[in-house]
Amino acid sequence: MGAAVMRAALCALMVLVTGPAPAETYKIENIGSGDPRGATDGLSFTYDVHLRLELLLGEPVVGTRFRWQLNPNFSEVEISELVTDKRRRVKLLNLPREAQLKARIYDVDIEFEMSGATGVYYLLADGGDPGPGDGKTWSFNVPGSPDWSEMFYRTPLDGPDDRADYVSEKEAKRIWKEGLRLHTARLVDVKVSTHDLVRWYVQQSKAPEVAVTQKAIRNLAEGIREGFGYELDAEEFAEVTPEDRWDTEGMSGLPEEEGLRAAEIDYQILSERLGKLLAMPKKFEPTGELILFDAAVAELRSDIAALAEQRTERGLKDYPLKLGLSPREFEEGHDVRAAGNSYELVEDDGAFWVTDLSGEEVYDLEDGQFLFAKSVVAETWKCRLELFDPKSEELVFEHDFDCNGWMHLVNADDDAPRPATDKLRIEVHTGRKDIVKRYVSGSCSDSGQSEVTVFGVEIYELGTDLELKRTGSDRHRHVTKSAGQHFCLSTQ
Repeated sequence: MGAAVMRAALCALMVLVTGPAPAETYKIENIGSGDPRGATDGLSFTYDVHLRLELLLGEPVVGTRFRWQLNPNFSEVEISELVTDKRRRVKLLNLPREAQLKARIYDVDIEFEMSGATGVYYLLADGGDPGPGDGKTWSFNVPGSPDWSEMFYRTPLDGPDDRADYVSEKEAKRIWKEGLRLHTARLVDVKVSTHDLVRWYVQQSKAPEVAVTQKAIRNLAEGIREGFGYELDAEEFAEVTPEDRWDTEGMSGLPEEEGLRAAEIDYQILSERLGKLLAMPKKFEPTGELILFDAAVAELRSDIAALAEQRTERGLKDYPLKLGLSPREFEEGHDVRAAGNSYELVEDDGAFWVTDLSGEEVYDLEDGQFLFAKSVVAETWKCRLELFDPKSEELVFEHDFDCNGWMHLVNADDDAPRPATDKLRIEVHTGRKDIVKRYVSGSCSDSGQSEVTVFGVEIYELGTDLELKRTGSDRHRHVTKSAGQHFCLSTQ
Protein backbone atom coordinates (compact mmCIF):
# COMPACT_ATOMS: atom_id res chain seq x y z
CA MET A 1 0.00 0.00 0.00
CA GLY A 2 1.12 3.63 -0.52
CA ALA A 3 2.36 6.14 2.01
CA ALA A 4 -0.64 8.48 2.11
CA VAL A 5 -3.13 7.69 4.86
CA MET A 6 -6.67 7.70 3.58
CA ARG A 7 -9.91 7.56 5.53
CA ALA A 8 -12.32 4.86 4.36
CA ALA A 9 -15.99 4.43 5.17
CA LEU A 10 -16.92 0.84 5.83
CA CYS A 11 -20.49 -0.33 5.61
CA ALA A 12 -21.04 -4.00 6.35
CA LEU A 13 -24.25 -5.96 6.03
CA MET A 14 -24.12 -9.51 7.28
CA VAL A 15 -26.93 -12.00 7.07
CA LEU A 16 -26.35 -15.29 8.88
CA VAL A 17 -28.62 -18.30 8.68
CA THR A 18 -28.13 -20.66 11.56
CA GLY A 19 -28.85 -24.33 12.01
CA PRO A 20 -29.99 -26.84 12.88
CA ALA A 21 -33.57 -26.56 11.64
CA PRO A 22 -35.75 -24.68 12.08
CA ALA A 23 -33.49 -22.16 10.40
CA GLU A 24 -33.32 -18.74 12.00
CA THR A 25 -32.35 -15.72 9.95
CA TYR A 26 -31.02 -12.56 11.58
CA LYS A 27 -29.15 -9.47 10.43
CA ILE A 28 -26.19 -7.62 11.89
CA GLU A 29 -25.66 -4.14 10.51
CA ASN A 30 -22.39 -2.51 11.49
CA ILE A 31 -21.35 0.86 10.08
CA GLY A 32 -17.88 1.89 11.21
CA SER A 33 -14.92 3.91 10.02
CA GLY A 34 -11.39 2.73 9.77
CA ASP A 35 -8.07 4.03 8.63
CA PRO A 36 -7.02 1.51 5.98
CA ARG A 37 -4.53 2.77 3.46
CA GLY A 38 -6.12 2.87 0.07
CA ALA A 39 -3.12 3.68 -2.07
CA THR A 40 -1.12 1.44 -4.37
CA ASP A 41 1.18 1.91 -7.36
CA GLY A 42 0.70 5.66 -7.20
CA LEU A 43 -3.09 5.62 -6.88
CA SER A 44 -4.68 6.97 -3.70
CA PHE A 45 -8.33 6.28 -2.91
CA THR A 46 -11.00 5.71 -0.29
CA TYR A 47 -13.42 2.79 -0.40
CA ASP A 48 -16.63 1.25 0.96
CA VAL A 49 -17.31 -2.45 1.43
CA HIS A 50 -20.50 -4.47 1.88
CA LEU A 51 -20.30 -8.03 3.18
CA ARG A 52 -23.12 -10.53 3.21
CA LEU A 53 -22.96 -14.04 4.64
CA GLU A 54 -25.73 -16.54 4.13
CA LEU A 55 -26.40 -20.24 4.49
CA LEU A 56 -27.97 -21.57 1.31
CA LEU A 57 -28.93 -25.19 0.74
CA GLY A 58 -26.73 -26.15 3.69
CA GLU A 59 -23.57 -24.43 2.43
CA PRO A 60 -22.04 -21.05 3.35
CA VAL A 61 -22.26 -18.26 0.79
CA VAL A 62 -20.05 -15.17 0.89
CA GLY A 63 -21.01 -12.08 -1.12
CA THR A 64 -19.14 -8.79 -1.21
CA ARG A 65 -19.33 -5.60 -3.15
CA PHE A 66 -16.85 -2.78 -3.24
CA ARG A 67 -16.71 0.80 -4.45
CA TRP A 68 -13.83 3.22 -4.43
CA GLN A 69 -13.19 6.92 -4.96
CA LEU A 70 -9.96 8.05 -6.55
CA ASN A 71 -8.12 10.93 -4.89
CA PRO A 72 -6.43 12.66 -7.86
CA ASN A 73 -4.64 15.13 -5.57
CA PHE A 74 -2.32 12.37 -4.37
CA SER A 75 -2.33 10.07 -7.40
CA GLU A 76 0.11 9.75 -10.27
CA VAL A 77 1.05 7.19 -12.89
CA GLU A 78 4.16 6.55 -14.93
CA ILE A 79 4.07 6.98 -18.71
CA SER A 80 6.59 6.50 -21.46
CA GLU A 81 6.36 8.82 -24.46
CA LEU A 82 6.27 7.12 -27.85
CA VAL A 83 9.28 7.59 -30.15
CA THR A 84 11.56 9.07 -27.48
CA ASP A 85 10.78 6.47 -24.75
CA LYS A 86 11.08 9.29 -22.23
CA ARG A 87 9.54 8.24 -18.91
CA ARG A 88 7.95 10.47 -16.34
CA ARG A 89 5.29 10.58 -13.62
CA VAL A 90 1.99 12.19 -14.56
CA LYS A 91 -0.15 13.72 -11.81
CA LEU A 92 -3.80 12.81 -12.26
CA LEU A 93 -4.80 16.12 -10.70
CA ASN A 94 -3.71 17.83 -13.93
CA LEU A 95 -5.69 15.55 -16.23
CA PRO A 96 -9.37 15.88 -17.21
CA ARG A 97 -11.90 13.94 -15.12
CA GLU A 98 -12.54 11.71 -18.13
CA ALA A 99 -8.89 10.63 -18.10
CA GLN A 100 -8.66 10.28 -14.31
CA LEU A 101 -11.45 7.68 -14.25
CA LYS A 102 -9.55 5.56 -16.78
CA ALA A 103 -7.19 4.55 -13.97
CA ARG A 104 -8.72 1.32 -12.63
CA ILE A 105 -8.10 -1.31 -9.97
CA TYR A 106 -8.87 -5.03 -9.99
CA ASP A 107 -8.19 -8.33 -8.17
CA VAL A 108 -9.24 -6.70 -4.90
CA ASP A 109 -8.87 -9.03 -1.91
CA ILE A 110 -10.54 -7.85 1.30
CA GLU A 111 -9.90 -9.20 4.78
CA PHE A 112 -12.74 -8.85 7.29
CA GLU A 113 -12.12 -8.98 11.04
CA MET A 114 -15.00 -10.39 13.10
CA SER A 115 -15.53 -11.45 16.66
CA GLY A 116 -17.44 -14.51 17.75
CA ALA A 117 -18.38 -16.00 21.09
CA THR A 118 -14.93 -17.50 21.59
CA GLY A 119 -12.52 -15.13 19.88
CA VAL A 120 -11.57 -13.02 16.86
CA TYR A 121 -11.68 -14.51 13.38
CA TYR A 122 -10.85 -13.36 9.86
CA LEU A 123 -12.47 -13.97 6.50
CA LEU A 124 -10.93 -13.27 3.09
CA ALA A 125 -13.24 -12.30 0.21
CA ASP A 126 -12.92 -11.15 -3.37
CA GLY A 127 -14.22 -7.63 -4.04
CA GLY A 128 -15.37 -8.57 -7.53
CA ASP A 129 -14.98 -6.41 -10.62
CA PRO A 130 -14.70 -2.80 -9.37
CA GLY A 131 -16.19 -0.05 -11.47
CA PRO A 132 -14.54 3.33 -12.08
CA GLY A 133 -13.25 5.21 -9.05
CA ASP A 134 -16.14 7.67 -8.93
CA GLY A 135 -17.24 6.78 -5.40
CA LYS A 136 -20.68 5.77 -6.69
CA THR A 137 -20.34 2.60 -8.76
CA TRP A 138 -20.46 -0.68 -6.85
CA SER A 139 -18.43 -3.62 -8.03
CA PHE A 140 -20.02 -6.48 -9.90
CA ASN A 141 -19.53 -9.79 -8.19
CA VAL A 142 -20.71 -13.38 -8.02
CA PRO A 143 -21.25 -14.76 -4.50
CA GLY A 144 -18.88 -17.57 -3.64
CA SER A 145 -19.44 -20.72 -1.64
CA PRO A 146 -16.15 -21.66 0.07
CA ASP A 147 -15.60 -24.97 1.83
CA TRP A 148 -16.26 -24.83 5.55
CA SER A 149 -12.60 -25.71 6.09
CA GLU A 150 -11.55 -22.58 4.17
CA MET A 151 -13.97 -20.13 5.73
CA PHE A 152 -12.48 -18.56 8.88
CA TYR A 153 -8.89 -18.19 10.09
CA ARG A 154 -7.30 -16.88 13.29
CA THR A 155 -4.32 -14.73 12.26
CA PRO A 156 -4.52 -11.68 9.94
CA LEU A 157 -2.59 -12.00 6.69
CA ASP A 158 0.67 -10.11 6.18
CA GLY A 159 0.14 -9.88 2.42
CA PRO A 160 -1.31 -11.61 -0.64
CA ASP A 161 1.26 -14.43 -0.46
CA ASP A 162 0.68 -15.22 3.21
CA ARG A 163 -1.16 -18.46 3.99
CA ALA A 164 -4.22 -18.42 6.25
CA ASP A 165 -4.44 -20.70 9.29
CA TYR A 166 -8.00 -21.87 8.69
CA VAL A 167 -10.05 -23.49 11.43
CA SER A 168 -11.57 -26.93 10.89
CA GLU A 169 -14.94 -27.53 9.27
CA LYS A 170 -16.45 -28.48 12.61
CA GLU A 171 -15.17 -25.33 14.30
CA ALA A 172 -16.24 -23.12 11.38
CA LYS A 173 -19.81 -24.40 11.68
CA ARG A 174 -19.73 -23.74 15.41
CA ILE A 175 -18.47 -20.19 14.86
CA TRP A 176 -21.20 -19.60 12.30
CA LYS A 177 -23.94 -20.98 14.56
CA GLU A 178 -22.85 -18.88 17.55
CA GLY A 179 -22.97 -15.65 15.54
CA LEU A 180 -20.46 -13.03 14.42
CA ARG A 181 -19.96 -9.30 14.68
CA LEU A 182 -18.02 -7.41 12.03
CA HIS A 183 -15.37 -4.93 13.18
CA THR A 184 -13.09 -3.81 10.35
CA ALA A 185 -12.03 -4.51 6.79
CA ARG A 186 -8.77 -3.88 4.96
CA LEU A 187 -7.32 -4.51 1.52
CA VAL A 188 -4.86 -7.37 1.44
CA ASP A 189 -4.15 -7.11 -2.27
CA VAL A 190 -5.17 -4.87 -5.16
CA LYS A 191 -3.78 -4.46 -8.68
CA VAL A 192 -3.74 -1.28 -10.76
CA SER A 193 -4.60 -0.98 -14.44
CA THR A 194 -3.38 2.05 -16.38
CA HIS A 195 -4.25 0.28 -19.63
CA ASP A 196 -6.94 2.72 -20.75
CA LEU A 197 -5.35 5.80 -19.16
CA VAL A 198 -2.07 5.31 -21.03
CA ARG A 199 -3.95 4.71 -24.26
CA TRP A 200 -5.78 7.99 -23.74
CA TYR A 201 -2.52 9.77 -22.99
CA VAL A 202 -0.54 8.49 -26.00
CA GLN A 203 -3.42 9.47 -28.28
CA GLN A 204 -3.52 13.00 -26.82
CA SER A 205 0.18 13.71 -26.42
CA LYS A 206 1.87 15.43 -29.35
CA ALA A 207 5.34 14.84 -27.90
CA PRO A 208 6.01 12.00 -30.39
CA GLU A 209 5.01 14.26 -33.31
CA VAL A 210 7.37 16.93 -31.95
CA ALA A 211 10.25 14.42 -31.93
CA VAL A 212 9.46 13.20 -35.46
CA THR A 213 9.19 16.78 -36.75
CA GLN A 214 12.44 17.88 -35.11
CA LYS A 215 14.26 14.95 -36.68
CA ALA A 216 12.78 15.76 -40.09
CA ILE A 217 13.84 19.43 -39.79
CA ARG A 218 17.42 18.43 -39.05
CA ASN A 219 17.50 15.99 -41.97
CA LEU A 220 15.91 18.49 -44.38
CA ALA A 221 18.41 21.18 -43.35
CA GLU A 222 21.19 18.98 -44.70
CA GLY A 223 19.26 18.35 -47.92
CA ILE A 224 18.60 22.10 -48.37
CA ARG A 225 22.27 22.93 -47.86
CA GLU A 226 23.26 20.35 -50.49
CA GLY A 227 20.41 20.94 -52.98
CA PHE A 228 19.81 24.69 -52.69
CA GLY A 229 23.00 26.07 -51.15
CA TYR A 230 21.25 27.61 -48.13
CA GLU A 231 22.89 27.32 -44.72
CA LEU A 232 20.25 26.70 -42.06
CA ASP A 233 20.86 26.40 -38.31
CA ALA A 234 18.93 23.15 -37.89
CA GLU A 235 19.15 23.06 -34.10
CA GLU A 236 17.79 26.57 -33.73
CA PHE A 237 15.07 25.95 -36.32
CA ALA A 238 14.02 22.74 -34.51
CA GLU A 239 13.87 24.42 -31.09
CA VAL A 240 10.74 26.08 -29.69
CA THR A 241 11.31 28.75 -27.06
CA PRO A 242 8.85 29.95 -24.38
CA GLU A 243 8.54 33.20 -26.33
CA ASP A 244 7.49 31.24 -29.42
CA ARG A 245 4.71 29.54 -27.42
CA TRP A 246 3.37 32.80 -26.01
CA ASP A 247 3.07 34.20 -29.51
CA THR A 248 0.92 31.24 -30.60
CA GLU A 249 -2.86 31.26 -30.35
CA GLY A 250 -4.93 28.39 -28.99
CA MET A 251 -3.10 27.74 -25.70
CA SER A 252 -6.29 26.90 -23.79
CA GLY A 253 -6.47 23.25 -24.83
CA LEU A 254 -4.88 20.41 -22.92
CA PRO A 255 -3.35 20.75 -19.43
CA GLU A 256 -0.15 22.77 -19.38
CA GLU A 257 1.17 21.18 -16.19
CA GLU A 258 1.73 17.75 -17.70
CA GLY A 259 3.30 19.03 -20.91
CA LEU A 260 0.32 18.14 -23.06
CA ARG A 261 -0.49 21.73 -23.94
CA ALA A 262 3.16 22.68 -24.49
CA ALA A 263 3.68 19.70 -26.80
CA GLU A 264 0.53 20.64 -28.71
CA ILE A 265 1.81 24.18 -29.22
CA ASP A 266 5.34 23.00 -30.09
CA TYR A 267 3.96 20.67 -32.73
CA GLN A 268 1.86 23.46 -34.22
CA ILE A 269 4.91 25.76 -34.48
CA LEU A 270 7.24 23.08 -35.80
CA SER A 271 4.68 21.88 -38.36
CA GLU A 272 4.58 25.38 -39.87
CA ARG A 273 8.39 25.44 -40.07
CA LEU A 274 8.49 21.95 -41.56
CA GLY A 275 5.94 22.98 -44.18
CA LYS A 276 8.19 25.83 -45.31
CA LEU A 277 11.15 23.47 -45.73
CA LEU A 278 9.11 20.92 -47.66
CA ALA A 279 7.96 23.67 -50.05
CA MET A 280 11.53 24.62 -51.05
CA PRO A 281 11.56 22.67 -54.37
CA LYS A 282 8.40 24.46 -55.50
CA LYS A 283 9.71 27.95 -54.77
CA PHE A 284 13.39 27.72 -55.59
CA GLU A 285 15.50 26.19 -58.31
CA PRO A 286 17.87 23.54 -57.00
CA THR A 287 21.58 24.30 -57.36
CA GLY A 288 22.71 20.79 -56.53
CA GLU A 289 21.56 17.24 -55.98
CA LEU A 290 18.33 16.60 -54.05
CA ILE A 291 19.34 13.14 -52.91
CA LEU A 292 19.54 14.07 -49.22
CA PHE A 293 16.37 16.16 -49.43
CA ASP A 294 14.36 13.34 -51.01
CA ALA A 295 15.77 10.87 -48.49
CA ALA A 296 14.70 13.14 -45.62
CA VAL A 297 11.16 13.31 -47.04
CA ALA A 298 11.02 9.54 -47.41
CA GLU A 299 12.26 9.05 -43.85
CA LEU A 300 9.66 11.51 -42.55
CA ARG A 301 6.88 9.55 -44.22
CA SER A 302 8.24 6.32 -42.75
CA ASP A 303 8.44 7.84 -39.25
CA ILE A 304 4.85 9.11 -39.47
CA ALA A 305 3.63 5.64 -40.49
CA ALA A 306 5.66 4.02 -37.68
CA LEU A 307 4.17 6.41 -35.11
CA ALA A 308 0.65 5.62 -36.29
CA GLU A 309 1.42 1.92 -35.90
CA GLN A 310 2.76 2.47 -32.36
CA ARG A 311 -0.58 3.96 -31.37
CA THR A 312 -2.54 0.90 -32.47
CA GLU A 313 -3.42 -1.97 -30.13
CA ARG A 314 -0.85 -4.11 -31.90
CA GLY A 315 1.82 -1.46 -31.49
CA LEU A 316 1.04 -0.84 -27.83
CA LYS A 317 1.75 -4.49 -27.06
CA ASP A 318 5.43 -3.46 -27.15
CA TYR A 319 4.87 -0.56 -24.74
CA PRO A 320 7.82 -0.62 -22.30
CA LEU A 321 5.75 -0.28 -19.09
CA LYS A 322 3.42 -2.77 -17.42
CA LEU A 323 -0.11 -1.41 -17.70
CA GLY A 324 -2.10 -4.17 -16.01
CA LEU A 325 -5.16 -5.84 -17.48
CA SER A 326 -7.59 -4.10 -19.78
CA PRO A 327 -10.89 -3.41 -17.94
CA ARG A 328 -12.51 -5.59 -20.60
CA GLU A 329 -10.48 -8.50 -19.22
CA PHE A 330 -11.43 -8.02 -15.58
CA GLU A 331 -13.14 -11.03 -14.05
CA GLU A 332 -16.80 -10.54 -14.77
CA GLY A 333 -19.46 -10.86 -12.12
CA HIS A 334 -22.92 -9.69 -11.24
CA ASP A 335 -24.25 -7.06 -8.90
CA VAL A 336 -24.71 -8.57 -5.47
CA ARG A 337 -28.32 -7.73 -4.81
CA ALA A 338 -28.44 -10.58 -2.30
CA ALA A 339 -25.46 -12.80 -1.72
CA GLY A 340 -26.13 -16.39 -2.66
CA ASN A 341 -29.12 -15.46 -4.81
CA SER A 342 -28.05 -16.04 -8.38
CA TYR A 343 -31.38 -15.53 -10.14
CA GLU A 344 -34.43 -13.30 -10.26
CA LEU A 345 -37.98 -13.85 -11.46
CA VAL A 346 -39.55 -11.51 -14.03
CA GLU A 347 -42.90 -11.55 -15.76
CA ASP A 348 -42.90 -10.98 -19.51
CA ASP A 349 -46.17 -10.91 -21.42
CA GLY A 350 -47.87 -13.32 -19.04
CA ALA A 351 -44.92 -15.71 -18.83
CA PHE A 352 -42.51 -16.03 -15.90
CA TRP A 353 -38.81 -16.02 -16.76
CA VAL A 354 -35.82 -16.78 -14.56
CA THR A 355 -33.05 -14.26 -15.24
CA ASP A 356 -29.50 -14.03 -14.04
CA LEU A 357 -28.52 -10.79 -12.32
CA SER A 358 -27.34 -9.24 -15.57
CA GLY A 359 -30.99 -9.43 -16.72
CA GLU A 360 -30.49 -12.22 -19.26
CA GLU A 361 -33.44 -14.62 -19.48
CA VAL A 362 -32.12 -18.12 -18.82
CA TYR A 363 -35.22 -20.25 -18.16
CA ASP A 364 -38.94 -20.09 -18.96
CA LEU A 365 -40.89 -21.40 -15.95
CA GLU A 366 -43.54 -23.94 -16.81
CA ASP A 367 -46.82 -24.43 -14.94
CA GLY A 368 -46.19 -25.98 -11.54
CA GLN A 369 -42.54 -24.94 -11.36
CA PHE A 370 -41.14 -22.51 -8.78
CA LEU A 371 -37.97 -20.46 -8.48
CA PHE A 372 -36.78 -21.61 -5.05
CA ALA A 373 -34.44 -19.49 -2.87
CA LYS A 374 -33.53 -17.47 -5.99
CA SER A 375 -31.10 -20.27 -6.79
CA VAL A 376 -32.84 -23.33 -8.23
CA VAL A 377 -36.04 -24.35 -10.01
CA ALA A 378 -38.33 -26.75 -8.13
CA GLU A 379 -40.63 -29.16 -9.95
CA THR A 380 -42.37 -32.48 -9.40
CA TRP A 381 -42.41 -35.53 -11.62
CA LYS A 382 -44.79 -38.28 -10.52
CA CYS A 383 -43.79 -38.79 -6.86
CA ARG A 384 -40.38 -37.10 -7.06
CA LEU A 385 -39.36 -33.56 -6.05
CA GLU A 386 -36.42 -32.20 -8.04
CA LEU A 387 -34.37 -29.01 -7.72
CA PHE A 388 -32.11 -27.97 -10.60
CA ASP A 389 -30.05 -25.00 -11.71
CA PRO A 390 -32.11 -23.01 -14.24
CA LYS A 391 -29.14 -22.12 -16.46
CA SER A 392 -27.25 -25.42 -16.61
CA GLU A 393 -30.31 -27.57 -15.69
CA GLU A 394 -27.96 -29.59 -13.49
CA LEU A 395 -29.81 -31.54 -10.78
CA VAL A 396 -29.08 -30.20 -7.28
CA PHE A 397 -31.52 -32.12 -5.05
CA GLU A 398 -34.13 -34.90 -5.38
CA HIS A 399 -36.49 -36.72 -3.04
CA ASP A 400 -39.01 -39.51 -3.64
CA PHE A 401 -42.34 -39.46 -1.79
CA ASP A 402 -44.88 -42.22 -1.14
CA CYS A 403 -47.82 -40.97 -3.16
CA ASN A 404 -50.43 -41.94 -5.71
CA GLY A 405 -48.68 -40.02 -8.50
CA TRP A 406 -50.15 -36.65 -7.65
CA MET A 407 -48.21 -33.84 -5.93
CA HIS A 408 -48.56 -30.06 -5.67
CA LEU A 409 -45.94 -27.40 -5.03
CA VAL A 410 -47.34 -24.42 -3.12
CA ASN A 411 -45.76 -21.09 -2.23
CA ALA A 412 -45.52 -21.09 1.57
CA ASP A 413 -44.04 -17.58 1.65
CA ASP A 414 -46.91 -15.09 1.56
CA ASP A 415 -44.52 -12.18 0.93
CA ALA A 416 -42.92 -13.66 -2.19
CA PRO A 417 -44.46 -13.16 -5.64
CA ARG A 418 -45.61 -16.39 -7.16
CA PRO A 419 -44.05 -18.54 -8.48
CA ALA A 420 -40.94 -17.68 -6.43
CA THR A 421 -40.42 -18.59 -2.80
CA ASP A 422 -37.84 -19.21 -0.09
CA LYS A 423 -40.14 -21.69 1.65
CA LEU A 424 -41.72 -24.43 -0.42
CA ARG A 425 -44.81 -26.40 0.63
CA ILE A 426 -45.26 -29.84 -0.94
CA GLU A 427 -48.73 -31.36 -0.86
CA VAL A 428 -48.43 -35.10 -1.47
CA HIS A 429 -51.54 -37.09 -2.36
CA THR A 430 -51.53 -40.49 -0.67
CA GLY A 431 -53.35 -43.61 -1.78
CA ARG A 432 -56.24 -42.93 0.60
CA LYS A 433 -59.35 -41.73 -1.23
CA ASP A 434 -63.11 -41.54 -0.92
CA ILE A 435 -65.57 -40.97 -3.73
CA VAL A 436 -68.04 -38.43 -2.36
CA LYS A 437 -70.03 -37.91 -5.58
CA ARG A 438 -70.79 -40.65 -8.05
CA TYR A 439 -70.64 -40.12 -11.75
CA VAL A 440 -74.00 -39.69 -13.51
CA SER A 441 -74.02 -39.40 -17.26
CA GLY A 442 -75.67 -36.35 -18.78
CA SER A 443 -78.58 -36.30 -21.22
CA CYS A 444 -80.10 -33.90 -23.73
CA SER A 445 -81.79 -31.99 -20.93
CA ASP A 446 -79.52 -32.71 -17.97
CA SER A 447 -75.79 -32.11 -17.32
CA GLY A 448 -75.48 -35.16 -15.13
CA GLN A 449 -73.06 -35.30 -12.21
CA SER A 450 -69.25 -35.37 -12.23
CA GLU A 451 -67.42 -37.80 -10.01
CA VAL A 452 -65.68 -36.07 -7.06
CA THR A 453 -63.02 -37.86 -5.05
CA VAL A 454 -61.46 -36.75 -1.77
CA PHE A 455 -57.77 -37.62 -1.43
CA GLY A 456 -55.71 -37.79 1.73
CA VAL A 457 -52.84 -35.30 1.59
CA GLU A 458 -49.60 -35.19 3.57
CA ILE A 459 -48.06 -31.69 3.79
CA TYR A 460 -44.31 -31.04 3.91
CA GLU A 461 -42.20 -27.91 3.91
CA LEU A 462 -38.71 -27.45 2.47
CA GLY A 463 -36.44 -24.60 3.60
CA THR A 464 -33.11 -23.42 2.26
CA ASP A 465 -31.36 -25.86 4.60
CA LEU A 466 -32.89 -28.65 2.41
CA GLU A 467 -34.51 -30.29 5.40
CA LEU A 468 -37.98 -31.69 4.71
CA LYS A 469 -40.44 -31.38 7.57
CA ARG A 470 -43.92 -32.88 7.73
CA THR A 471 -46.19 -30.08 8.93
CA GLY A 472 -49.63 -31.68 8.80
CA SER A 473 -52.29 -33.38 6.71
CA ASP A 474 -55.36 -32.38 4.73
CA ARG A 475 -58.07 -33.67 2.39
CA HIS A 476 -58.37 -32.40 -1.18
CA ARG A 477 -61.43 -32.72 -3.40
CA HIS A 478 -60.84 -33.32 -7.10
CA VAL A 479 -63.12 -34.03 -10.05
CA THR A 480 -61.99 -37.44 -11.23
CA LYS A 481 -64.58 -37.91 -13.99
CA SER A 482 -66.43 -35.09 -15.69
CA ALA A 483 -70.06 -35.21 -16.76
CA GLY A 484 -71.77 -32.91 -19.22
CA GLN A 485 -75.01 -32.25 -21.10
CA HIS A 486 -75.34 -34.10 -24.41
CA PHE A 487 -76.11 -32.37 -27.66
CA CYS A 488 -79.26 -33.84 -29.25
CA LEU A 489 -80.73 -33.19 -32.72
CA SER A 490 -84.37 -32.18 -32.77
CA THR A 491 -86.76 -34.39 -34.82
CA GLN A 492 -89.31 -31.64 -35.24
